[in-house]
Amino acid sequence: MLAGLAGGLALPAPAEAAARPKPVVVKTERQFQQAVQRLKRSGGTIVLRGGRYRMLRVGRRSARPLVVRARRGVSARRIILRDTRSVRLENVVLLPDARPASLDVRRSRGVRLDGIRVRGTTVRRARVLLDASTGVTITASRFARCGDGAACLLLGRSSDVLVEGSRFEDCFGCDFVRGRAGTGLVLRGNRFLRALVGPCGTDPATCNHNDLVQVQAGTNVLVERNVFGLVEPPGAGQLYLSGPIDGLVVRDNLFRATDPALPGFPVPPNGIVLGNRRGPDALPANVTIAHNTILSGARRGVGQFPDLANSLVVSLRYGGNPEEERPLVVNNVIALTGTADELCGLARTARNVTIRGEACAEEDVVGDPLLTDAGVPGPHSTLVVDGGLPGFSAVDLLGRPRDEAPDVGAYEVVRAP
Repeated sequence: MLAGLAGGLALPAPAEAAARPKPVVVKTERQFQQAVQRLKRSGGTIVLRGGRYRMLRVGRRSARPLVVRARRGVSARRIILRDTRSVRLENVVLLPDARPASLDVRRSRGVRLDGIRVRGTTVRRARVLLDASTGVTITASRFARCGDGAACLLLGRSSDVLVEGSRFEDCFGCDFVRGRAGTGLVLRGNRFLRALVGPCGTDPATCNHNDLVQVQAGTNVLVERNVFGLVEPPGAGQLYLSGPIDGLVVRDNLFRATDPALPGFPVPPNGIVLGNRRGPDALPANVTIAHNTILSGARRGVGQFPDLANSLVVSLRYGGNPEEERPLVVNNVIALTGTADELCGLARTARNVTIRGEACAEEDVVGDPLLTDAGVPGPHSTLVVDGGLPGFSAVDLLGRPRDEAPDVGAYEVVRAP
């Protein structure tokens, strides 16, 4: 009887099947702020329509997600997310006008930036500024020409920051990522291409010390599966890691020596610089550098240390640490160790292949690994194939699994079945 009765009734749809609220479409700054207020407790989606927005703000709100989605052709000069949470920005284009452009994430948590475009000019800044925030994710985004003296992304002591699958290119006098991290910075699967001298010039006393990525503090920092391109002095390295960093892993990255967009451009002198050579700053601790292919490396020829000629530079001050507290450098292809005392004896090394220069330990070798110009090995690359120690990386630069006898460098050779 009950079964028959139930079968004859139109039962209400479950709550999860109910129609979702329609997005709120706005085309002015005033309409946007009204929509933010309207969705403060409930959450929802705001669609930006129209052209140019000068200022967009999101402040205190509930934990229910708010999505701000820009349609094609929409740009903004300034976006401020302050003391807020659970906000997702999609497809926003950040452009300066007579004033700089910025996306500020201040004292906020649970912020996601998907498919954003940050485009400045050589003299007008456009950048993302983090400040004491937690849980910030940046994915599938592009940054270019962020302005002389600027950083495209300033870390601002923020924690649980993930930058993944994004492209940074053509910085003139600027850095792509810079600053002091909190806990849990991850840079994964990005491309950092071309940080070159800007209008200020090369005087290190007055002009920006441009690197591709410069991390100056943090806890549990992971840099993996990225491609690092050209950098021009006075930048010290493609990846510069200094100051009080506790827990640092750099693995499965490719450091290029050339760029098809700039044929004949000088090879970057240093791929990785670890720790300030002098000065009172703390040194990065608990460091592992594994499975990287560092094709860059040349004699500096300028600055305080013109004769320095290493792909991987390790601070001389590590020599004062007990051996077990020195950086672990394992399973890397290193193009140049021409100044051996800036690496050997300062780090624990094993199973590295150095193309030119000196090996630091018995388990390191010197020789030609027979890579392509892009740094990719093949079955004939006998110095690197199956030559690494296991346990330092589960996948290679392309995300392919490593086997029980991993290859040295960023790539794992895939054998034909």
